Amino acid sequence: MALAKAWLDDCVDNHTTCRNISQKIPTRVIKVGSEGSNPVLYATEHESSPYAALSHCWGSSDILRTTTATIHERKEGISMESLPKTFQDAVIITRKLGIEYLWIDSLCILQDSEEDWNREAAKMALVYSGATVVISADAARSSADGCFGPYEHSLDRNVSIAIHCINNEGTNCQVYARSTRRRNDQDGLEHDIKPTDDPWDVQELPIIRRGWW
Repeated sequence: MALAKAWLDDCVDNHTTCRNISQKIPTRVIKVGSEGSNPVLYATEHESSPYAALSHCWGSSDILRTTTATIHERKEGISMESLPKTFQDAVIITRKLGIEYLWIDSLCILQDSEEDWNREAAKMALVYSGATVVISADAARSSADGCFGPYEHSLDRNVSIAIHCINNEGTNCQVYARSTRRRNDQDGLEHDIKPTDDPWDVQELPIIRRGWW
């Protein structure tokens, strides 16, 4: 995460286009707080501030939502233990990147209010385009999977090497290397398959196969 934060800081500090992105935060966001504290739902006054947004698949699990009955409770605080794994990971990532706010659709839009949904859903393009960073849980099939895996379907990536290491938090992790695959073209010449040729990368990611983008 330290490397990701360095890249993001360099992008914001030195890239004119990134620096000039409009960052008026959405109607509601999650104020992530610091490690050891609980995030809270924050109703904004449309002020400008950097924020992150989560792109994810809801899946078939009963996802945590904000409704007209729970919004006041969410504003008091949301325990980290009550958040599904993908949401927990997104909160941690946002904190590590030094960003104060996080937008998650199921928590920041009232899920039982047609009026609120119609108004806020219409702003989604602005929400994602205005975010300092979008956290995409590409391989997670539901909110229970988390942002970091491993997942059963990760085996489809033809992983052949696992390097054991220790991450920035001091816990054990694995870095995977995928073997180079080769195929014969129509002319009989053998060549490496580029990442963009890999159907897993484009068509089989759960985030791509969901009903809407």
